[in-house]
Amino acid sequence: MEKASAMIRNMCSGSIGKITKKTYKESVCQTILFNPRDIQTIGGMMLDHKESINILTLLGFHVEKNNYNGYWYITSPSWRSDIKNSTDLIEEVLRIKGYSSISTKSIPNLDQDNRFKEISEQVIYKKSLWEIRKLLISNNVSEVITSSFLSDHHNNLFGDRNIKIKNSINKKLSSLRVSLIPGLLLTIKNNMSLGQKGGSVFEIGNVFSTYDKDYQKPVLSVARFGIQKIKTWYSKEEKPNLFTAKEDVIRILSLLKIDGFKISRKNIPLWYHPGKSGEIISKEGKLLAIFGELNPNFAGNFDLNTNATLIEMFFSNFSNLDINNEKEVIEMSPYPTVKRDFSFIVDRLTETQDIISIIKKSNEELIKEVFLFDIYQGKNIESNKKSLSLSVNIKSINKTLTEAEINNICENIIQNVSKNANGYLRGY
Repeated sequence: MEKASAMIRNMCSGSIGKITKKTYKESVCQTILFNPRDIQTIGGMMLDHKESINILTLLGFHVEKNNYNGYWYITSPSWRSDIKNSTDLIEEVLRIKGYSSISTKSIPNLDQDNRFKEISEQVIYKKSLWEIRKLLISNNVSEVITSSFLSDHHNNLFGDRNIKIKNSINKKLSSLRVSLIPGLLLTIKNNMSLGQKGGSVFEIGNVFSTYDKDYQKPVLSVARFGIQKIKTWYSKEEKPNLFTAKEDVIRILSLLKIDGFKISRKNIPLWYHPGKSGEIISKEGKLLAIFGELNPNFAGNFDLNTNATLIEMFFSNFSNLDINNEKEVIEMSPYPTVKRDFSFIVDRLTETQDIISIIKKSNEELIKEVFLFDIYQGKNIESNKKSLSLSVNIKSINKTLTEAEINNICENIIQNVSKNANGYLRGY
């Protein structure tokens, strides 16, 4: 080497550097614990054990059987440093045998799989919640996430079946929330203490109670407070009221394609204003939502001195949360709409929604809309009665209705209200 280096230096000039040495470690043969049944379960190929051993041996692997548990100890050759685990060995066997030998199987019908059905329902549920979030945010309602833990003082205001936390860190976090409302009211209080004059917040989360079989259920709550729209030269100042809350509920129910519900005021919680609140009952008689204004007497428990509206929606009582984004084709009628007004005398405690439902059932095909435009109690009306004035729109998509057909529908309306609500036309 020195003579060759001297010759190169004499012919080419330059200088000779230091001699460096580089050695390579001999590859270590790796032993892998191998389950021969994995060739079928993972590789999808039925293969005799003798044939598998023969393939591996020809490739330079050393196979040693363990008669106790059926596993093999396979040692890789020194030139196969790429073999790291049993999956690599399966690939070697399949490669030599031929991938065309792997049997094909059709995917099982996942619609019949209960697990798939459960996952599908979860996906639909989460998608529906996302659509509800988008709807509320587009209406200037901000999402908040409040603590699942509350003080006993605030929790007991909303129910006596709360779940207490043993050895809680703080007395203010001593039990699981039975409602999302206290968290929203505390959020409102904090915002107002920072000078916020108004706002709207919502939360979607679980509430916890020993009333429920699973101890928890998903709920949506919305709270609007203070000034919703400031006064300008072209608009008046707006504050939330009963109809603001009702509109929010109806929007969400319309998004979920839920209809046929009825509005009642029979079981209103204490934190709602008794005369400015309502509940939504489904066709099956389940409680879907409660809405209304915050009870001023109850607001003092949170040191609140502002008007506010509340909504609670109980998703566990919804039979369907699948939102279909397909647009519904509305069939337009070229024929005229006939409008008829009615004023019925009914019992003072009769719900207006019940009268509207009775009228619609008189002819569901032709009665398109029913509107309440006046409620009267006073002179010439008995003290236990009230007058409801309603406008009914009647229309056919097939023809122009005759006077006789219209009169027949009106007569059915009067008879149904009399039969089902003990009501009669005012002035008769």
